[in-house]
Amino acid sequence: MRRSIFLITILLIAFNIVAQNQKWEVYIGQANKNNEPNDIIESYDKGLKIGTTTWVIPTQSNVCLSKTNVNGNLLYDINFIHTGNALGLQKFCVDSSGNLYGGGGIWFNNTPPSLAAVVKFNACGEPVWCKYLPVTPQSIGGNVQDIIINSNNELIALIFQST
Repeated sequence: MRRSIFLITILLIAFNIVAQNQKWEVYIGQANKNNEPNDIIESYDKGLKIGTTTWVIPTQSNVCLSKTNVNGNLLYDINFIHTGNALGLQKFCVDSSGNLYGGGGIWFNNTPPSLAAVVKFNACGEPVWCKYLPVTPQSIGGNVQDIIINSNNELIALIFQST
């Protein structure tokens, strides 16, 4: 009898310790908006950088960049508003200095075709520059599908271009 009471007490204490260290969900985004998650990457401090697109109306969108710490607590949530244009950044990568690069497309005046675009953000999530990739005679638009930085610190973008 003593042994079973001792065992039950130990199990209850262990369950209580485990229950206190349990992680709960963290919701990131804007309420009552059409948030579209695009990419999530791990940052230098083991936190997460999350890129989303928020559709204001079917033809206008904003890009949102969120940063969490290692526990999932939100550190910043930056919303980039593009009036009259629909911008979507689908893929992200980070260089050795902590700068973030996003690749996607932008639709000017809410009409197709889109232009492939690459945006550089500093380590604090502030935009540094934006580059629209030129349309070639063989294409009428495009979109960055993936983006990486190689070992020579060169930015490489995989682009879909329609004909």
